[in-house]
Amino acid sequence: MINDFLNIIPEGKYKGMRLYHEDKCGSEHVLPIEMYYLFQNALKNNYKVFFLSCKPIHNIEIPENDLNFIKKPLQFLKKNEELEYLTYNFSEKTLKIKDLQYKDILQIYTIGIKTDSIGSFFIYPELINDLYCFHLFIIVKNNFNLDVLLSLNFNIIKISSIIQHNENTITIKLMQKMYDLLNLQFKDYIIPFNEIEKTKPYDILKLPEKIELNNFYDKYFDFRKKNPNTNYNFFKIKIEELKLKLDIKECELWDDKLYKKLHFSKMCMHFYFFHEIILSDTVFFTNFIQLLDGFTIENIEGHGFNLDFDNLQYYSLIDMFVNDNYQLFSIFETVYTWSKK
Repeated sequence: MINDFLNIIPEGKYKGMRLYHEDKCGSEHVLPIEMYYLFQNALKNNYKVFFLSCKPIHNIEIPENDLNFIKKPLQFLKKNEELEYLTYNFSEKTLKIKDLQYKDILQIYTIGIKTDSIGSFFIYPELINDLYCFHLFIIVKNNFNLDVLLSLNFNIIKISSIIQHNENTITIKLMQKMYDLLNLQFKDYIIPFNEIEKTKPYDILKLPEKIELNNFYDKYFDFRKKNPNTNYNFFKIKIEELKLKLDIKECELWDDKLYKKLHFSKMCMHFYFFHEIILSDTVFFTNFIQLLDGFTIENIEGHGFNLDFDNLQYYSLIDMFVNDNYQLFSIFETVYTWSKK
């Protein structure tokens, strides 16, 4: 039961917020509930929510050894060694599906960037008649024309039906069915660090903008040392200007096409956010800090726990994905933070 691990904080400065008890639940419990609140928040902000059920239009069967590898839970090798999945070699058939999926997702992503009418879209993978397929949850502005998606020439999927959801049809039960982390079919999501590094074909330490920033930092620290009671606002403003200058330069040099291909080709769940407001009600709390500090958590007549409600661990949905990659099996991108630089 949800009430066994989730409460609404009854008092204090976080009154009304969601509180999860980490001694009683994990990501498999939290994700479906937070997705429910995410969709409800989108609907409250006048977005429309559609589920696009799809079917495969390719005939490329994933070899059994690849399928077994993708389906199995992640397993660590010996301590301090690489994870097994970082060195696994997929067959040409699976790599072909990955490439075609990259091209399919890129079409949707491009519409989101160019039209600014897609707030978010989520990919849910499934094996249908032994063929890989993915379905779409899409959150869009009221003026979005679904015909734009229907007219796309996808490579591995065809949209077979569209369901528009509302506050009543988006339920926690539906989310628990969709985001059942314990029974996901596809867990292919980790991208090796050396592959990510290839998207930055430059040595940041050699960039003139980086050298300029470092030199100014030296001046700043030297000035502070010699003038401890002086106002440093000029230096701080200049540092922010130089940081922005470096960011712009890195974006110019960044291989964004390779970056997208690395992410879009993954056959796991995908979450893409173009509009920040959709994540505006994805804050929740846990009792992690109090468990860590050794507090005694006592059940009080079945009505809750002896917690200091003003001293809880703050999380957001983004934090959850960052801190628990090995359970969530997904690609999570907040596009608005970097795509429009």
